[in-house]
Amino acid sequence: MRSTLPTGVEGGNASESRNAYQWLIGPFIPESTSDVRHTSDIELKWSEHAAGDARTEWSSDETATTMTLLISGSYDTEFEDGSVFEHRSLGDYVIWKPGVNHKWTVHEDSLILTIRWPSSWTPETSAHPIDA
Repeated sequence: MRSTLPTGVEGGNASESRNAYQWLIGPFIPESTSDVRHTSDIELKWSEHAAGDARTEWSSDETATTMTLLISGSYDTEFEDGSVFEHRSLGDYVIWKPGVNHKWTVHEDSLILTIRWPSSWTPETSAHPIDA
């Protein structure tokens, strides 16, 4: 059981606290006086993917640096130049600068942490946050 936390402190379970797009922290989390997860400084995604999931189209963020970090499972991140980063061990990560096209393929059920900074999402530019 969790104890009551003071104003300005947020705690919980990442799988339960994330929004419908699996984002846990960022500007797309509803703003309230008690939810410190709403911020325009950074975006954090707690993604659970099943084996066989894939992003088959090239994707990039034009203003944010992106990092993906493997918590469990196995997946590949492919870049437009043909290079592939193989995420196989706990803690494997890859970071890319704004404007770098990528796509990914999940080989085993995986838990992936994605971090983007600075946040580039606004309601005016997208109906929902971009899926890393």
